[in-house]
Amino acid sequence: MSKDDSQFISFHSPADLDQVLGGTNFAATWRVKNNGTTHWKLGYHLVNRIQSLMVRKRLPLFEATGKHNVAPGEEVDVTLLFTAPEVLGRHKHVFQLANGKGQAFGDQFWIDIVVVDEDKKQGDGA
Repeated sequence: MSKDDSQFISFHSPADLDQVLGGTNFAATWRVKNNGTTHWKLGYHLVNRIQSLMVRKRLPLFEATGKHNVAPGEEVDVTLLFTAPEVLGRHKHVFQLANGKGQAFGDQFWIDIVVVDEDKKQGDGA
């Protein structure tokens, strides 16, 4: 029997996520492994479990990976672009993969940022 599954491997962002200025654009990348028995193909997507950084509830997987087919055992980088909200404080966004039927599967992965104002940002040489 075929099985959809995913495993979170690693996370990377060039931004200091503890001190993000409101309105700043930044990228984040998660490495995820297809540890199921099915190919992730057209129809597979990311769903937002908790959303404070993105408006879209569903994002096609190929838009975040550049790949139309992820084979079992293959690792892929999922890269998303964000704009920090203007509201100061902590913002968390949680994702999970889902198949073409909308069934979520595998590990959840997330981004957690703190939006600060210009006066509170540290380490900028001021």
